[in-house]
Amino acid sequence: MKTLFLSIFTFVAILLTSCDDTGTMCTTEFITYNLYVKGDTLTDFYTIRISTNDTIRDLNEGYFPSDNYGRRGYAILNDGYRKILNGKKEGFIFIGKIDDQIVIQELYIFGAGECHVYKESGKEIIEVE
Repeated sequence: MKTLFLSIFTFVAILLTSCDDTGTMCTTEFITYNLYVKGDTLTDFYTIRISTNDTIRDLNEGYFPSDNYGRRGYAILNDGYRKILNGKKEGFIFIGKIDDQIVIQELYIFGAGECHVYKESGKEIIEVE
């Protein structure tokens, strides 16, 4: 019984200390921040990183998760930018188009910690008529 308890304790201790040198425990979840749009479906969307003017396009184009209210979700930014934003905050602009006309132009501030990106500001839901 003592050996079993010692084995379980050792296993748990290894799990809790094995993430990294700083002691931070990160999940393996890949975070994506979406803008949920009510109304017409966007025909094009992308995010612009203001500091570099880079255009960020969702690699899962054509996949629009919907929420419980029937709004379509469009990716703004995901954990792929965690290392770039680690320890700082930057501005991003989400652009949504319908038939080459810009119908959404929304400013977001994102930052990142040791594990994930996080949204500092910006809308989660927009209605397009």
